[in-house]
Amino acid sequence: LSSNSGSGIVSVGVGSSCSVTGTSTSSYSGLPQYPRRSPNKIGSNTNYTVGGIGTSSSWNSDLSSAASKTPNYKQLYEEEKLLTNGLREEVKAAQKELKELEDALENSVGRRRPSEVEQRKMERRISECEQELKLIEKLRAESEKLHAEHRALIRVVSRLNREQ
Repeated sequence: LSSNSGSGIVSVGVGSSCSVTGTSTSSYSGLPQYPRRSPNKIGSNTNYTVGGIGTSSSWNSDLSSAASKTPNYKQLYEEEKLLTNGLREEVKAAQKELKELEDALENSVGRRRPSEVEQRKMERRISECEQELKLIEKLRAESEKLHAEHRALIRVVSRLNREQ
C-alpha cells in the first residue's frame, strides 16, 4: 500500500512497518507534527507481487536481505534525539504560554474584584452611614417634638398676655 497525501508519504510493504515521512502542521495549534520511527523497523519497504507471497524463495530472500541490512542505530538514535529535543522545546513553549495566560487571567479577575482591605473599608463606611442615618432620624423626631412644645408655649404665652 502506498499513499501520497498532503505533506506526508505513507508506504507499507508486506513484512515491513508503516512509515510516515515529512512534517505537517496541526489544524488547531499550528505546531508541527513529527514522524516517529518504530524501534524494530528493519527498513524494508519491499512490495511483493501476489505470486511471490508465501513461496520459499521469496521467504529466503527476505531473510537474507534483512540480515544483510543492519539498521544504523546511531543514525536512528540521533534522529530520535533531535525529535525528542524538538518536542521538549514545544512542550516548554506551550507551558510558558499557559503560564502567561493563567497570569493574565488572574490579573483580569483581580482587577474586577476589590481587595479584602478595600472591601472591609467599604463595609465599615456603610456601617457608619447606617448609624448616621439612625441618628438623623432620631434627631428629626426630637426636633419635631421641640417644635410642638414651642408652639404650645407660644399659645400659653399669648393667652397669658390676653388675660392681663
